[in-house]
Amino acid sequence: HLLGDETLTLMTTDLEYPGIIAALDENWRGRAVIVEVAQLVWNGRPEAVDVALKKSFMLAEPDILYLSHVARATGFELDVQNFLAFAKELNPRLVVILDGAQAAGNILIDPQLVNGVDFYVTSGHKWLGGRTTLGIVVSSPEWKLPDPSQSYSRRFGSAGTGIAEALRSLLKALEEFVPL
Repeated sequence: HLLGDETLTLMTTDLEYPGIIAALDENWRGRAVIVEVAQLVWNGRPEAVDVALKKSFMLAEPDILYLSHVARATGFELDVQNFLAFAKELNPRLVVILDGAQAAGNILIDPQLVNGVDFYVTSGHKWLGGRTTLGIVVSSPEWKLPDPSQSYSRRFGSAGTGIAEALRSLLKALEEFVPL
């Protein structure tokens, strides 16, 4: 919706959480390309995932890329930086959404990776041990996204949900990973 164009192509994989695919099916008005790579991972050929993604990227020429940093069902960690360098070289205007729900708190996430994508989304309740209501979105400053939970305040920026107990649970979870 932010891009306001129904002619855009979004590319993702069959490794994504089923809810993401359902949301895509229900809400995406442009062209969607779902690259079939799950079988490569299940068959012990994870090195072939990068090749399949690159080939599909060249064929589909997507405008938006939605990928899981770590796949939920297999624990497969995508070589994101290698693939994104390739993709951004072919399409410098590519919008990249990286799903870190299985990554944040489970693996070390390179800050350069987060800064190199348009959106890094994750949950606070999985590996971070926060409340199930906590979600985290790190976005490139160019997007200037309003925080929907703060829509009554008419300001941009993220201030959280305003529920002190939920915010304290995330702070406690983060302190276990990085002492403040």
